[in-house]
Amino acid sequence: LYRGTSPTVIRNGASVGFRFMLYEKLMPIIGNAALTGAIVGAISTVLNNPIDVIKSSMQAGDKSTTGHKSKRGLLYTVNTIIQTQGYKYLFTAGLKARILKITIGQAVIFQTIATVKTYYP
Repeated sequence: LYRGTSPTVIRNGASVGFRFMLYEKLMPIIGNAALTGAIVGAISTVLNNPIDVIKSSMQAGDKSTTGHKSKRGLLYTVNTIIQTQGYKYLFTAGLKARILKITIGQAVIFQTIATVKTYYP
């Protein structure tokens, strides 16, 4: 039930904080909430991909990277991925799909926030 909780908390905390911080920096430059949200979503996805790969591997019980189920922790999972798939796997596994999903989602979220702020400043 709790497998992968640690990397999930790390990933979500880091990505949400980073997205809002970067949005506030880029919005005055770009000037469009949806476009800024999409860019911020893409950047945060790339930066958080390693921890997301670790989380997914832990939730799958390492089966996705080792072929067998395990109940080991974060460091074991990182070492297993690096030994079996290599460092590159942490940065590339599932990245295209995540960028597509998160970029669209963040564009909608940040545009919605900007729209609501015009009605409730």
